[in-house]
Amino acid sequence: MTKPAKKCALLLVHRIPFPPDKGDKIRSWQLTQYLAQKYHLTLGGFVDEERDWRYVERLEKLCETVKFFPLHREKVKWKSLTGLLRGEALSQTFYRSKAMDKWLSTLCAKGPFDLVMGFSSSMGQYVTRKGLGRVRLLDMVDADSDKWRQYAKQKCFPESWLYHREAKRLQKDEALLSRQLDGVFLITPEEADYVRALSGADSAKIDYWRNGVDLDYFNPASVSVDEKEVEPDQTARCEIVFAGAMDYWANVQAIDWFMTKVWPRAKAQNPDLHLTIVGSNPTPKVRALATQDGVEVTGRVADVRPFLARASLIIAPLQIARGVQNKVLEAMAMAKPVIASPQALEGLEAEAHDCLYPATQAEDWVNLLGELTPAQRAEKGAAARLFVERHYGWRGQLARLGAHLDSFAVHGLDPEE
Repeated sequence: MTKPAKKCALLLVHRIPFPPDKGDKIRSWQLTQYLAQKYHLTLGGFVDEERDWRYVERLEKLCETVKFFPLHREKVKWKSLTGLLRGEALSQTFYRSKAMDKWLSTLCAKGPFDLVMGFSSSMGQYVTRKGLGRVRLLDMVDADSDKWRQYAKQKCFPESWLYHREAKRLQKDEALLSRQLDGVFLITPEEADYVRALSGADSAKIDYWRNGVDLDYFNPASVSVDEKEVEPDQTARCEIVFAGAMDYWANVQAIDWFMTKVWPRAKAQNPDLHLTIVGSNPTPKVRALATQDGVEVTGRVADVRPFLARASLIIAPLQIARGVQNKVLEAMAMAKPVIASPQALEGLEAEAHDCLYPATQAEDWVNLLGELTPAQRAEKGAAARLFVERHYGWRGQLARLGAHLDSFAVHGLDPEE
């Protein structure tokens, strides 16, 4: 029996999906691999960090065609301000590219793809192009309009005004995209409900597929004993870890809140506490925290797992968050107890709250940091691992997306076919 031929798909990403070292790239990397297995995949997008150009070759081995364009953030930031004059969302003009438009025109001339998929709302402006694809979908990931709305509440004028304006413009864009495209996806049912409720949104076209975690990679057994070793004089201390991109404002705000409201009191009660802040591009404000007693700031690391493996506790004190936090899933997959704010738990099932430590007020954080015993932490960590094994393997999450693709009659081949 002749095997069915693979169909052709185009995936457009706002940031090169490798290496998967931050939240959006983890999801886009999984999506890229999944589509490349099932379709003849053309991959296009932007590279916003010079060091990431070296990964294009890896993607070329995975995809049929790969095309990336440089995105110089400082230059584009000023260009995006033209959106103020045009009444557009600045994040849309930020990713507007003549070079990308020209390339897509070339692709259109060759005939439509069976499937075109965009990743993030900022790529929706390209996916809506007529003649590019027979089925056009957008993985919006998060509801960016709500993120900017939350930012506006946290900022002072004029930033508060600018962020409020961005939220309003993006609400209109998100609703419009749901009408223009064949389907729009978000990361959680709550995010999907938010977009469905926007004025003018086509609620029937809006759904979700969750994030997952690589259970083989983020596994206590995946880190060698040597990597877990600590110095003899460190065996008594309680090692706390916060991990995330440290130039991302929500992460910077989270660790600032923790260091201001929680750390002085917790450290005074337990001098053996040690905090390691792990993540790329720490801002000057974050780097300055390393001057405090018991605090280390690593900057970018090649592998976060040894830091998670050594940790006694993982903290996620986010004050603003959207979707599912990869940093929480990865810590849970490493069988580590997590103390998390309500915002960091948004998007997780209620059952997850029994597998970690929710903390709302600063007092809750101080008490947990001072009172949890090693046995309690180990028990919670084991429960956390079981939880993500049941609910957050990537295979299951991508299968949900695959069912949607089947419903649009753009069936891709399964890897084993």
